[in-house]
Amino acid sequence: MKSGHPNPTAEQKTEKRPRRYEDFQVVETVDWRKINSHSSRYQELWIMSKKPLAGDDPKKPKYSHLHYVKKICRNPTSSNFITPEKCKAFAINEMRAQEFLRLMMPTQNKTRLIFDEQGAVYVQSKEIPGFTCLGSQEAQNKAREMFSLEKYGTPHGVKGFGELVFFCLVIVEDGDFWSRNVGYAGVDSQLYKIDGGLAFLGANTLGYCRFLTPLYDDVLLGKKHPIFMREYYRARLKFIVLPDLLLEKFIQHYQVGEEKISRSDYFKKIRDAFRKIKIEEDEGFKQYILSDDAVTDLAAYQAYLKEFKLTGKIKLLDQCPGALYEINHFFWNYRKTLAPAFTQQQDNYLSKLEKLSQQAFELAAQIKELNPANKEKVPYETRIVEAIEKDQASNKEDQAYDSPVALQNCILTLQQDLKLVRSQKKPEKQSAAGFWGFIFPPAPPVTSASKTAGQKPSAHPQPSARQQGYKGPGFG
Repeated sequence: MKSGHPNPTAEQKTEKRPRRYEDFQVVETVDWRKINSHSSRYQELWIMSKKPLAGDDPKKPKYSHLHYVKKICRNPTSSNFITPEKCKAFAINEMRAQEFLRLMMPTQNKTRLIFDEQGAVYVQSKEIPGFTCLGSQEAQNKAREMFSLEKYGTPHGVKGFGELVFFCLVIVEDGDFWSRNVGYAGVDSQLYKIDGGLAFLGANTLGYCRFLTPLYDDVLLGKKHPIFMREYYRARLKFIVLPDLLLEKFIQHYQVGEEKISRSDYFKKIRDAFRKIKIEEDEGFKQYILSDDAVTDLAAYQAYLKEFKLTGKIKLLDQCPGALYEINHFFWNYRKTLAPAFTQQQDNYLSKLEKLSQQAFELAAQIKELNPANKEKVPYETRIVEAIEKDQASNKEDQAYDSPVALQNCILTLQQDLKLVRSQKKPEKQSAAGFWGFIFPPAPPVTSASKTAGQKPSAHPQPSARQQGYKGPGFG
């Protein structure tokens, strides 16, 4: 496979050619052979920049950015033999692990696979401006102070370690999570994880923390540092709300060749295990879920997901319409199970919000089905989610739990749009499957025998979610 874009879909084939190794020029060569002299593999590493395209202005900012490009090779001095395919697997694992970290943490940098003309694979990652690695003794001495209970999360310390611990050690199982692959950058000293080549090993990754272990065990987690714990709980919340379809589309986009193992199943299995944990036994996480912090953190993450792009400038949410609704649906149901003090008024409000949300997404799906060529300036799904967020914010502020006015107005607009589309074009075949088509199979077609028997086809053959006893995404 010589394409730089893994597993291109029909939609991606029309896009411009992805950059190859030959599209970069070497700025500096870094020799890693001595570092990995006892390993079965070594890494050739270059600091590179993009070559200006023909006729393009070389002074454009994108040509001034630096990129780290590395190739994983078999170490000829080692007695442990690994094949070129194994080296390629390391590269694929690193790209996928680092991109998953970027999906979960907005601060992480982009990681890509690029191929040369012979089909060799390289890992390309964009430089993090001002990145200070914790690998040196000087940096570690300074980091111990920045990780202290007094300074962690303040302008004089670092932040983001709680999310890194959860995603790198618990989810991705990165066997190379140590000081040389962690650093900080920016005025707020945000922490970053680089080099995910030993991800998905299934090893006891805590044993690989080395310098970071005492900070994680003794200083932050052992003392229940409030900022660190909020970061850790925020990471756990963002992970458990991820819908199946979003995980599947994300992994499918980064599928390379004919892989036998589906990483989406890997992530779903871990996510489901966390969902089944009795949260009553974790009082800290329970209090976080019931707090305003959780609502604020989830809203910020949803805003990030709206703009998250895969390779080829493809928005992930365009591949899985309704994902934001599923996230909201799971969170509020999950939250409600933890709060016995929810009043009947609150319960009625959430039930109404759920029902109206489903109605809105189904209307949007019908409009798109009747007029697929229409490109609205603001996608219907975005309008619906914004209306839901507006209603939630309003009720959070005054605790009145009135009717979801913004969502009701959004539904009225959708109904008018649907009526207009139907008046302009009579569809050959209507379907109410829409957003719920991946949950409920379509009704069987009406045969000529049923017509002669006086049975008229229904314009809306799909049963409602409540008629089917549907409890919402993630509730089986």
